[in-house]
Amino acid sequence: MKNISYILFIILISCSSSRNRQVSLEGRYKAKVDKGLIEIVLEKNNRFSFRNVIGLIDTKSKGDWILKENKIILNSDSTYLKNKIFVDEVKAENEPYFKIHYPYKLAAYGAYVIFNNNKEEFGYSIDDNGTINLPKELKATNFKIYNLGIEFNYEVLSGNSFEVTIYSDDLSKTYFENEEFIVKRNKLISEERTIFVKRK
Repeated sequence: MKNISYILFIILISCSSSRNRQVSLEGRYKAKVDKGLIEIVLEKNNRFSFRNVIGLIDTKSKGDWILKENKIILNSDSTYLKNKIFVDEVKAENEPYFKIHYPYKLAAYGAYVIFNNNKEEFGYSIDDNGTINLPKELKATNFKIYNLGIEFNYEVLSGNSFEVTIYSDDLSKTYFENEEFIVKRNKLISEERTIFVKRK
């Protein structure tokens, strides 16, 4: 009886370690494509890097990955955002303000803003710090930003002042937001059915 218990114990340990080897997802995965290079690298610290090279275009991304229900989910760092705005609402006690810039605090010259769908308003001018001085009586419920031919819309929650970062289009960046890849043995399969195979 003791021998049978010992054998069962050994089998369970070996099965367990075998499963642990199967869930070792870290590594470099390359897509099966006719031209160029597409790869995802999953790191042990739950960080990932992505690269897509086609001709002269070299697109990259970095961020965090998690495993959930047999799927890898990728979320890029905010620095890889493009054609989006990030708005931080502030309740200023003194005069309301509107700061608008690109990443790394570069002033968004040429951008202008319309508040509360007032089409008769002229775009507010931006100073050297990327700041627009707002009238004290303005109670903004929404605003539109026009920048480099792109329109961004935003509904105000509760703030009277706003710090806006514009993430412009950039062919060198890819942004993943809850992007799912099915895990199947040594493969990752994207929602578009692109197959990434793990390389040694």
